[in-house]
Amino acid sequence: MFSISTMVQQDNFLTYIKNSKYAYYYPLFVFILETALRVGEVCGLTWDDVDLEHGFVNITHQLQYNNVGKDACQYQILTPKSKSGVRNVPLSNAARDALMEQMKNQIEMDKKTEIEIDGYKDFVFSNRQNKPFITQTIGRILNRIVDDYNSDIKALADGSAAFCFYGNSAVVDTLGVNADAKIGMMPIPAAGTGDEPTLIAGEDIAVGVWKDSEVKEEAVELLNYLAKPEVTKAIAEAAGNKAGLNGVEAEIGAVGEYYNKYADVETFPYFDREYLPSGMWDVMCATGADILAQKDGAVENAAKTMEQNFNDKYTG
Repeated sequence: MFSISTMVQQDNFLTYIKNSKYAYYYPLFVFILETALRVGEVCGLTWDDVDLEHGFVNITHQLQYNNVGKDACQYQILTPKSKSGVRNVPLSNAARDALMEQMKNQIEMDKKTEIEIDGYKDFVFSNRQNKPFITQTIGRILNRIVDDYNSDIKALADGSAAFCFYGNSAVVDTLGVNADAKIGMMPIPAAGTGDEPTLIAGEDIAVGVWKDSEVKEEAVELLNYLAKPEVTKAIAEAAGNKAGLNGVEAEIGAVGEYYNKYADVETFPYFDREYLPSGMWDVMCATGADILAQKDGAVENAAKTMEQNFNDKYTG
């Protein structure tokens, strides 16, 4: 079943959030997973702590919501008990993008926090009531997300659902619930007369080493580990995809049969990795969703957003 303890499962988890009713929380969970900060530190983060230009966040405190009496709770700012707790945490491209998306969401949805807690204000991650998140709330949201995803998988497994818009990993999860489930994948149906069904192809998990990395030796060591046939095989099987390295055959059961069945169907590869800087995929998803929803000015806004993000990432 669904957990977020592995690379593949984290990717599946974020993909599910991005395309579900929980999309509001997508930047929050991307940031948590990318930075590995304590949840209380994420809750207490203010925009004054964020340096997007130099790519880091300054951690000096965390936010808690604690009992202060028999029937009362209140926000409290806690500072680190040791000097090592005060630190600058570098931002990955994904973490930086999550912050930029969160900033955009706060502006568009007018979700800027107005509350001040022990001198701290303008918190980065706010709930729908314009108050900063607390660890207890994030835990409840996480449980709801996992429960909803698992409900979908159980529905596929017992036949009460006909189809879902998920990646191939959903097939793996469904068969984990019911090994006899009749499940597979299918092309995107034709859009109109004269059109043909199509498939979308592209990388699922891609790993590389930045040319200017300060820990290149350690990164290459990790890359070599992931490139071991048995590790690559395990990753591919967990994702329900063919392995990306020659000579590695992943046992993906029913999914493999559908790869062969649709071998002659026209396939459109995503071009993110080949032509665009790393990190553009989420930008394309967000802008593309607005276009599909036929929002006013979506095409023009998408072009501007893509251009800005391309320039930021390419020159960064």
